[in-house]
Amino acid sequence: MRTIIIDLLETLIQSTYVWAETISQLCHFLDWDMDFERGKEIFHKKTFTEILDYIMKESKTTYSFDYLLDKTMKEVARKYKEEVPSKPGALEYLKQCKEQGKRCVVWTSNFYELAQACLSRLGLMPYIDAIYSCEQMKKSKRDKQTYHYVLNQEKANAVDTLFIDDS
Repeated sequence: MRTIIIDLLETLIQSTYVWAETISQLCHFLDWDMDFERGKEIFHKKTFTEILDYIMKESKTTYSFDYLLDKTMKEVARKYKEEVPSKPGALEYLKQCKEQGKRCVVWTSNFYELAQACLSRLGLMPYIDAIYSCEQMKKSKRDKQTYHYVLNQEKANAVDTLFIDDS
């Protein structure tokens, strides 16, 4: 095993609360009632822009996509830059992998800039060789092409790659 592909959210960092609060606040702002348990099922593995599209359609809002994205992302970015913690043992695991000569890459539904800022603040970035953002690729993690894209970029094959995810 030469390459380790690691999911970001709830694998390296604890940030589910940020997205839950953001979605809840957005639904409240739009005066749209969304059952949290139903939302977890619908939003699992979606990028935030996919979630925002869904909420806009279902709530029938007249606000623009860009306005709502800007409104929500300011607070999300602050939390990622200032308070989101790492998962216990994440730093130690990444250090151990690097000592063993493994290539560690992050594959995330998140925005590249948020992932990079958070990983840097937490001291994890020196042990990460690359970050692959589904937001940046404009693809969902549910699309198998994103996984194959990461493998191709890393010149890795599935047999020699360890994939770590929270789900």
